Parts: sequence; structure tokens; C-alpha cells
Amino acid sequence: MGKALKLAINTLVQAASGDDTDAIRSAIGKVGEACHDRYRKDMPH
Repeated sequence: MGKALKLAINTLVQAASGDDTDAIRSAIGKVGEACHDRYRKDMPH
């Protein structure tokens, strides 16, 4: 797993332990971006 993805997942876990829905939404977006970047690198277009 890429470092960016691990970091994003850790951020999501921390955000989910609180009640800040904006932080959770932001963290989910970061996970999505990291997955998307990883996908783009792995798949030649």
C-alpha cells in the first residue's frame, strides 16, 4: 500500500473516532484521492 493511502486511512480512523463530520468527509476524500492516484499509476492509459 502506498504511503499516501496509509496516511489517508490513518487520518480517516482518527477523524472517525471524533464527532467532526467535516473532518471525516475530508478524510474520506483523501482516501479516494490516494486510491485514484494509485490506480492511475498502475493502469497505463
